[in-house]
Amino acid sequence: MTMICDICGNVYKDRHSGYSKGTICDKCYNSRDIEELKNVIKLRIERTKKRLSVLEELGFEITELKGDIDSFEDKLLNDKEYVPKIFKDKITKSFKDVSALETGFLFTCIEDKIPVLIDKNKLLTDQIKQFENLKGNEVEYEKEIKKLKNEIERLYNSIAIPIIAKEQGNSIGMKFTLIPAGEFYMGSEESDDEEPVHKVKIKNPFYLGTYPVTQTEWKAVMGDNPSGFNGDNLPVETVSWDKVQEFIKKLNETEGTDKYRLPSEAEWEYACRAGTTTRYSFGDLESELGKYAWYDDNSDGETHPVGQKKPNPWGLYDMHGNVWEWVQDMWQYDYDGAPTDGSARESGDGADRVDRGGSWSGTAGYCRSAFRVSYDPSSSRSSLGFRLLQEL
Repeated sequence: MTMICDICGNVYKDRHSGYSKGTICDKCYNSRDIEELKNVIKLRIERTKKRLSVLEELGFEITELKGDIDSFEDKLLNDKEYVPKIFKDKITKSFKDVSALETGFLFTCIEDKIPVLIDKNKLLTDQIKQFENLKGNEVEYEKEIKKLKNEIERLYNSIAIPIIAKEQGNSIGMKFTLIPAGEFYMGSEESDDEEPVHKVKIKNPFYLGTYPVTQTEWKAVMGDNPSGFNGDNLPVETVSWDKVQEFIKKLNETEGTDKYRLPSEAEWEYACRAGTTTRYSFGDLESELGKYAWYDDNSDGETHPVGQKKPNPWGLYDMHGNVWEWVQDMWQYDYDGAPTDGSARESGDGADRVDRGGSWSGTAGYCRSAFRVSYDPSSSRSSLGFRLLQEL
């Protein structure tokens, strides 16, 4: 019988019916020239790689097969005893079946994975058919996508953000928490000066002080302590907006940067809400406020060390109560014409600047996430403090 050798490709006559060596001529089977055999097999490997690349273009997952080929090729080149062994143990078991499949694969260990590839290709084909069946149902399809997007956003706000939040510090020991980029609805319908409720997009993530600035931190930068209540870990207070700007300038100089500033009103409320839409970052119930804030019902008429109450969902402490916090914006009575990109409003109704968060001397209503007041930038009161933003 005339045959074509699977190894060298030459035509030969099979005189050995009765034994199973595949289609291999006597010369190749009996060859002692290991290097020649290596070269022949390397050619087969190259052909196999080309066929694998075609499978990959058709959508097959072939990473594992590529690994098998690479592993075999490495062993072929570096293990002197491997070539005689594969011809003795493997070649009679695999060549006939492999040739029948016309894949060019050398071993049954690879050949056995062909059905898996076929199954995966069938799955891809079925998925394509499913998508084809969606034609003409675009409206329903878009509705489903919208539902999924809303669910993803809800999960992202409630679960993913706290997981990725992290802190960093600076040379004077201030701690900052990473606030992610995102969108939220700013304001509320509880007061005219909190309307209209409007969508704001915070394009870039930023770091916000984990706590209000403390008296220790103020003294490290300014060298004095203007506070009415004295304590290293108490929030600094009785500081005007103008004085805060001096603090920021000196801190930037000390740290060799220009990244420290007051948050905008939008950035502050976004961080305070931490993905929530309720009156407070923990819900709507005033009865729960004492777990998160120092205010007139529980403060005993004074400030308290930062970080003693529960944080909001993004790990920020004292966003409700303890001291009012200056922000960058000038006061305007409502949000008509307010920026929607998270930036500060630098023009308004007079010269006043905005304060947020409530204080030890204020009622529970003043501690709401959306509540806002204003003071002259030169004002300094025992209820006025601040926290800093650090740009990335």
